[in-house]
Amino acid sequence: MIDEIKKKTCFIITPVGNERSDIRRMADGVIISGVRPVLEARGFEVIAPHEMANPGSIEMTVIQQILDCDLVIANLTGLNPNVMYELAVRHSFGKPVVCIAENGTTLPFDIHSQQTLFYTNDMYGVKELQESLPDYIEKAMTKDPLNPIINAKSDLHAAANASDPEKTIINKLNALMERLPSVGREPKNTYRKDRPNGMVTFYICTEADALAYDLFERGYKLVVRDNKYLGGQPWKLL
Repeated sequence: MIDEIKKKTCFIITPVGNERSDIRRMADGVIISGVRPVLEARGFEVIAPHEMANPGSIEMTVIQQILDCDLVIANLTGLNPNVMYELAVRHSFGKPVVCIAENGTTLPFDIHSQQTLFYTNDMYGVKELQESLPDYIEKAMTKDPLNPIINAKSDLHAAANASDPEKTIINKLNALMERLPSVGREPKNTYRKDRPNGMVTFYICTEADALAYDLFERGYKLVVRDNKYLGGQPWKLL
């Protein structure tokens, strides 16, 4: 007897809300009309948190699905705290994720570079979502996962094995500062503290926050003012 081929599984990370809430209606609409048909056509079993039987702890069951499923689709609409936490759990294990969000969603800086499929929440938007989603699924399942946690691990590994680890870390911070948007944002400075154990701590904040947190009294030195290098050289230390 030939064993039945195990189906691939996809867990949906989504805001849920109460059963009759607008949030639940939105979540179910996206899953039922937009996401599930695409996934099932590609051989996936689709698992949504509010559709699962709950014999034990729902939190443990959800985490288990996040860790075990072949694919996760995360709906970031509304930037729900539970959604963001569950996405971070998936990211930490470097497994395939597709992020989707309703048009108008402003993603946090941490995941702004994450490739996200934006959709319009109307009938024609469902059609557009169904047409675009297969390509995102294909890329997620066939390419090495890249996300903020994996990238940070890679950077820390590179710094630890570099001939000049401190310079490597500083260069990474420099690149990060260059990506920060300056429009509509209060200028931020960077402060550095050398610790007795050889570790270096950087603090990025406004001048007002630096004074409020007593950074100078705590041994920090200003190394970058208003995202501009002091002395014309990258990260020149005072």
